[in-house]
Amino acid sequence: SSWPRDRSQHGGAIGVPLLVRGGCQRILSSPLNHIYLHKRSGSQQRRHFFFWRQRDISHSVVSPAAVSPAHPVPKRIKKPDYVTTGIVPDWGDSIEVKDEDQIQGLREACRLARHVLLLAGKSLKVDMTTEEIDALVHWEIIRHDAYPSPLGYGRFPKSVCTSVNNVLCHGIPDSRPLQDGDIINIDVTKPAISVKPVGVVFLLPRRASSSLCDSVWV
Repeated sequence: SSWPRDRSQHGGAIGVPLLVRGGCQRILSSPLNHIYLHKRSGSQQRRHFFFWRQRDISHSVVSPAAVSPAHPVPKRIKKPDYVTTGIVPDWGDSIEVKDEDQIQGLREACRLARHVLLLAGKSLKVDMTTEEIDALVHWEIIRHDAYPSPLGYGRFPKSVCTSVNNVLCHGIPDSRPLQDGDIINIDVTKPAISVKPVGVVFLLPRRASSSLCDSVWV
């Protein structure tokens, strides 16, 4: 049998943007899927800022660090075709109309995706390595008898993409510890991009991959 083209059985997680900071700000979500930062003040007024205008947010330039081998996947879990064949599938341009069973599978996958994403986000802290995030995501997905979609996709060596600071996307988890002020993008499936500043959480718009700098709000 082949790997489901609708990806309803993939063990991916939805993404969230986070900033690694020690501050105590609150996050507010808008109907447009933008996340605004609520800065506490005497008048408790909400102030909205473009991300690129934030002068008080700085981060270091990230260079590649040591990468450990991938975590194993138990034999009981079915591997996708792109892992066994090494060929990345052509998803095509047409939209498949799903039946009820496929839709239910999508619901289950989305529930798991949300669970894994929230778990990864809540676990972020200064001095944690992105390889620790990879291990956390990998084994939580395995615990639910699902397959971590990034692992083996186009020979990607890990179960999650962790892109820190200047690494725009598809960052490979490694031994570099997260630093105070780092911004990390956690990505477990193609449409699920999660950017997090450690300590503060904010979401990127869905179209972030094509217009990242123009569409990010804090």
